[in-house]
Parts: sequence; C-alpha cells; structure tokens
Amino acid sequence: MRICRVKSADITEIRRLLIKTWRDTYRLPPDKIRRSNGRGDLLLQAEDPKTVFLCARDKIRITGVITLVRQTADKVLLGRLYVLPSCQRRGIGTKLFQAGLKKIPGVKKIILNAAPENYQGINFYLKKGFKIKGLRWQKCGCFDYRVYLMEKLLEGPPMI
Repeated sequence: MRICRVKSADITEIRRLLIKTWRDTYRLPPDKIRRSNGRGDLLLQAEDPKTVFLCARDKIRITGVITLVRQTADKVLLGRLYVLPSCQRRGIGTKLFQAGLKKIPGVKKIILNAAPENYQGINFYLKKGFKIKGLRWQKCGCFDYRVYLMEKLLEGPPMI
C-alpha cells in the first residue's frame, strides 16, 4: 500500500469509493450520496493549498481517502476519512491519519464531525484518543443531520 496526494485523475474513483462507504455507513441512496460528494467540490479540495487530500492505494485501486483542512495555526479539521468496507481493519485508516498529520506541522488540536450512526468511525476515533465534545446539526449538500463534534488534543514538545 502507498499513500499519495489526490490528483484530478483520481476523482472519479474517489467518488465511487465514497458512494460505497457512505452506502455502507449511512444507508443512503446513491443519488443523495452523489450530490453530497460532487466532482467539482472534490476537485477544488484536491487543488486547495490549505487542504491535505490523500488517498491510499493497493496494487489495483484506491482503498481509502483522508481530507484535513487547517482552520488556524494549530487547529485542523478532519473533513473525511473513509476506507472501503472490504479493506477496513487493515490499518489503512491509521496510516492515512498519520500521513495526513505529517503534512501539517504545528497541529495541536484536531476536530471532526461524526454522525451518530457512524458507529465504526466513532469507535475508530475514540480509540485514537478523540473525545466527544457535543452534538449539533450540520448541513451536507442536500440534507441536514446531527453530528457529534469530536476533538483530540495533541501533545506538544516537552516542557523544560
């Protein structure tokens, strides 16, 4: 497996990955998923210098994606971390997470939003040291849904 920056040529395959993972995670119909993960939006994210948009690849396909966006000098939003259902529990999400953080120096806090029905994702984040900080409504494309606001504080350099 290798991890690399997403390129415009990857967007169609990433959309397919997102449809599979969202269908598995959220039980949404494909048309709703397509509208929430539009090609144009994904292209903009891939080209945005503030966004780290990486994918994991095996020999034949993209198996996972991560998007991190710097919010402030020391805070990052984890916008997306998805791994194909057939490839989960192989360390791909962890490797994407670690590779993404290496691309953004100086991070002290990571925040994310996770839908309550995303049990696997929430368990993954809790195991990685994230804490649930609250519940709120979020708009995603054509629909509103409740999300947990989660955060993780990263350890800084040792105090002298």
